[in-house]
Parts: sequence; C-alpha cells; structure tokens
Amino acid sequence: METFEFNKVLVVDDADIDRILAQRILRKNAFAEDVVTVDSATTALGYLHDNSRDLEKLPDLIFWTSTCRA
Repeated sequence: METFEFNKVLVVDDADIDRILAQRILRKNAFAEDVVTVDSATTALGYLHDNSRDLEKLPDLIFWTSTCRA
C-alpha cells in the first residue's frame, strides 16, 4: 500500500496541459492520494465553498498559478 504525503490536493490552473501534468506528477510521486483540478479561481472558490462543511473533501494543500484568473 502506498503512503502519500497528503490526502487531497487542489490544483488551480487555467491551462489544460498544466493541470494534466501536475496531476500525473503528484500521483506518480505519491505526493497526494487524490488530486482535484479546476480551471479557474471562481471554480476553486466554488469547490471550497461547496465542500466547506465536509473536512474530508477539503484539500490539504492548494497549488494556484499566478496567472490563473476568475
């Protein structure tokens, strides 16, 4: 059984290829068991808001690109 650094990570990036690469790298290196990707700040904030009552669904870590806009 693999041991992961984090249970859940949220990746926020407006570039499809960057989200795909980040997800593959994080999973392949056992960094996160579950990698959630979204394409905008608005979507990320919506995800966090929608899951704010369930701590299991909230990410342990958020990767946010500096160029990502709402």
